[in-house]
Amino acid sequence: MSQANVEIVRRLNEAFAVGDIDAFVAAHHPDAEARNRRSQIVGPYRGHAGIRRMAEETFEMAPDFEIQIDEIRDCGSRVLVLGRQRGTVGGVPVDELLAELFEIEAGKVARTEDFPTVEDALNAAGLSE
Repeated sequence: MSQANVEIVRRLNEAFAVGDIDAFVAAHHPDAEARNRRSQIVGPYRGHAGIRRMAEETFEMAPDFEIQIDEIRDCGSRVLVLGRQRGTVGGVPVDELLAELFEIEAGKVARTEDFPTVEDALNAAGLSE
């Protein structure tokens, strides 16, 4: 089952990479919750409407937004993604660490959390090094 979870996350990121917001949203559980860096200001994104808003806001702020995945780790019902996220926001290039933990339930992403450091993400996944 965990390899299936890795594939769910891989497909979700592929949909996001090509701007297929409908497929991105469909990969989420109807009651999904996502917490990214903006969530610290606007609060978590909840449900399909919130997930869609999160994706749309990302592309509005950084039309050239892209994700580079360096590693996907199988953590059972969770999947850890490490890499970089890049784009231009207000004319300023942004290149940040990507350390996200996805929780999968019934074949859908139920929760996503973005962490400021790899160590924080590893701790949350129970993989402290």
